[in-house]
Amino acid sequence: MKPTLLRRLQLATAALLAFTALPAHAQLSVDVTGEIDSNVKVAVPPMPAQQEVATPAGSATELGRKIAEVIASDLKGSGLFDPSGPGGLPVIPFAEVTFPQFDKWGAYQALVQGFVRTSGGEADITVGCYLYDVALKQELTRQAM
Repeated sequence: MKPTLLRRLQLATAALLAFTALPAHAQLSVDVTGEIDSNVKVAVPPMPAQQEVATPAGSATELGRKIAEVIASDLKGSGLFDPSGPGGLPVIPFAEVTFPQFDKWGAYQALVQGFVRTSGGEADITVGCYLYDVALKQELTRQAM
């Protein structure tokens, strides 16, 4: 994968994570420009919850799936990425977020996975997001909000 393309994916992922942390009425616009030879295949599995509790957006597990859906949809909408997930991808255990099993993601160039941590209140929800280069088997960036 080209370094500039990886940088674009890093920026897009960080922007999407920031978007999910904004109040519902806020809007975020991200412009990604430049030439690309092909769409980057990105896996976006459901984000596991540290524990299963109710949140204003549903259960912590449901919230993790919804956040992954937003990330995959926005990556696809950019026209630069070919995301898969969260539907049809395996649910990962919480401990695997920071230690991905790269072998199961070999069909992809990049992996975006994360977690939801909360005790149930609206003000204490933390979402972490990690971007990995699958071929290099290394973390590119991470962010938590």
